[in-house]
Amino acid sequence: EYEALVAQAPTSSGAALELLLAMRQHKIRQPELVMMHGGRLLNGSHRKLGNDVWTVLEQVGMAAADLGLDGWRDYCLQKLSHQFPGSVRVERLKGICQESDGKFAEAKKTYFGILTDKPEDTAAQKRLISHLKSRGKNSEAIEEINRYLDQFSTDVEAWHEL
Repeated sequence: EYEALVAQAPTSSGAALELLLAMRQHKIRQPELVMMHGGRLLNGSHRKLGNDVWTVLEQVGMAAADLGLDGWRDYCLQKLSHQFPGSVRVERLKGICQESDGKFAEAKKTYFGILTDKPEDTAAQKRLISHLKSRGKNSEAIEEINRYLDQFSTDVEAWHEL
């Protein structure tokens, strides 16, 4: 089914939207594919996307951050920040964008800010841990993993990280 969506996506906006949905649901990370089809959807008449435009913007913003496409990354973040001021998801995306821009201290501050307001936000905690690991700060990452496991002791992935 996924391969069929990939084949149909270039010819149909509906298929491209379905492909992006399938990628989100099945946690498939192919940022080039997201940019190709999500970018095309956003470049077209994104009014036709209705409320799906926000999900596509988030997905394209993440892919753009992965690929270092600063223009797309900043465009998506700006649109989402304007539509959803104060959103934790947008703040998390902001942290990811800061990381992709090399602003590591700002990204760390953004993740800590999210966790101060919402300590149960597992995605922000995992981003912080990933951020620390990628910067070679293993002892800090281990501290954060232990803090995370104090709250979410059944997370097998986190135990595996230790």
